[in-house]
Amino acid sequence: MDRVVNQHRRLGLDEPGRRYLRRHDDLAAREFDEARRPAEEPAAWTCDCDQCAYILSPADFILHSAAASLAGFERPGFARLRHGRAPVAASAPSPIAGDLASVMLVHLRAVVIDGLDVTLDASACGQAARSGLRLAARDTPALAAWCAARPGAVAMLLALAPFWIRSLDGWAPPADADGEDVGLAVMKHLLVRYPVPVPLYAPWRGTSPPPFKWAVWLVVLGQGGSLHDAARVFGWRVARALTGWLAQAPVELGPVEAVMWAELRRLRVGEPVVRRLGTHPAYFLDPTDDGEGALHDPFGDDRAPLAPASRAAQRRFWDETVAWLQRHGEALTDADTIAVLDWAMHCHIEGMRPGGVPFRWRGRTAASVLADARSYHQRVTAGRGWANGAAIAWARHRDDWAHEDVDGRWLVRELCSGDALAEESQALLHCVFGYAYRCVQGLSQIYSVAHDDERTLTIELDARGDVVQVRGRSNRAPTERELQIVARWRSAAPVVASARAR
Repeated sequence: MDRVVNQHRRLGLDEPGRRYLRRHDDLAAREFDEARRPAEEPAAWTCDCDQCAYILSPADFILHSAAASLAGFERPGFARLRHGRAPVAASAPSPIAGDLASVMLVHLRAVVIDGLDVTLDASACGQAARSGLRLAARDTPALAAWCAARPGAVAMLLALAPFWIRSLDGWAPPADADGEDVGLAVMKHLLVRYPVPVPLYAPWRGTSPPPFKWAVWLVVLGQGGSLHDAARVFGWRVARALTGWLAQAPVELGPVEAVMWAELRRLRVGEPVVRRLGTHPAYFLDPTDDGEGALHDPFGDDRAPLAPASRAAQRRFWDETVAWLQRHGEALTDADTIAVLDWAMHCHIEGMRPGGVPFRWRGRTAASVLADARSYHQRVTAGRGWANGAAIAWARHRDDWAHEDVDGRWLVRELCSGDALAEESQALLHCVFGYAYRCVQGLSQIYSVAHDDERTLTIELDARGDVVQVRGRSNRAPTERELQIVARWRSAAPVVASARAR
């Protein structure tokens, strides 16, 4: 038998392969690449710091990008339909052929590449959904008011039009429903056949589009699908038993908190530890977001995963914290536990900086940890005298920036003295007071974000003006809305002339 010889020429240095060339010769692929590039004033933005709790996998990136496109799709189709476009006759929804999760992923990819408006116009299903919702709103004033107040939820309903299980013909809201209840009623009518955990309804109550991940979860569970099977398609990490525990989550929780609660209970973590972690926002973490990167890349190419190593480090720290509290939590009061969690998150964040030593729980006793935590809190509350930072001041890099919207007034201002850093530390209970000498040396820039005159976030930029970290009270991660404000500030806040000259 003749020896098989591989006749393929090896690629030269920096030479693209044929799969790369095929992909980038494709118009849709180029459009998707353009969609990945941030706009000057993005409607939604994912923090580029190394410590944020939620970093997108390639599959999640589809959902995030689609949600970002929906955010600018105000009152989708309603204005245009009022001006001359003939309504499309509503048709009964047809059952999805094939695996529900796989079909959803293909549809969401089309939404990302083509945009929601084009996707709706391209199918009879989308046109019928838009017309049907408009006619139902015309006949039901309470629904019309909800559509005007919740454009994001309306956009999400239209984005999920292929997965509607009932028609709006003849639909009427419950007799005692008004406002928000009407919107939830129409959403359940269109998308839900079986009971769904209550926390998955929470994202539909805001003005922004619900995160696509939780919308997908609602459709999968509400139509009898398996989250465990859907996880293989979307790159999530969902144990089979998680769904049962999620159904028992406290109804007042949001999706991330509920999933975290369910995962802790699935792991047989004791109630005191679950309760204590649930009261500390810095430890809110989506345990179904795989920290090692996507399990499945839906585009089938060899692009690097979007989940950095820091996401895996964050999950490892969270797991080790849970295990340590399981072993030593009984020796701590609730107040002691909060102090310990504050200190541990500070050590973890500082350990992730370049040249830092990663924080580990191994070998630490309750007594030694509590002593270190109390010492840390004393430095935070008396931060003015630490390292003599109070007498230090440095030049400003950016002017103050203000923004007003439906959520209120936002103000971002640079902190340019040790006194200012100490006040920020005392207000938000984190360690920014110790960054004075980094600011003097030009290694860091520190900014304070206030919402309606209340301090909300602290931002650190490096010498190049790139985001290093964004943290709230007790080192909590920022919310999606807060990240949108930070993104708008970065693109709009002017750099002062002296800083530009440097």
